[in-house]
Amino acid sequence: LVSRIATLPGSEGAVFCAVAAVAGHVFPVFAGFRGGKGVATLGGAAAGLFPVLAPACLVCFLVVAVLSRIVSLASLTAALALPALYLVACALGAPFDPWRMGFAAAAFLIAVFTHRANIGRLVRGEEKKVDFKGLSRRG
Repeated sequence: LVSRIATLPGSEGAVFCAVAAVAGHVFPVFAGFRGGKGVATLGGAAAGLFPVLAPACLVCFLVVAVLSRIVSLASLTAALALPALYLVACALGAPFDPWRMGFAAAAFLIAVFTHRANIGRLVRGEEKKVDFKGLSRRG
């Protein structure tokens, strides 16, 4: 079945595989369906499906992370940037693919779902900030 899906014409197979990879990370069967937030997996899938837009999303992530020092906010911003940038690219003449647009929208919704506790802390002003100075020290 997977080999058949992976060889579907167009982007249906690629999008299906990307969604399966993200779902497997967020809801791993062998870890009791308790996994990560899926941001890195979404980023990798986005790099495969949107090779021109993924670096722009990474830049969005880095800018927000450096300016706010809040990784969850940077993750949500990058996830929102993907569908927004895809729509802009289509408005500028890139061909529209409903499968890729569906993945971009789903990526944002997955990021919101997995970050719902972080969003609550962001609204309350309680989300932890990253100290980048401590990351550069060698010990």
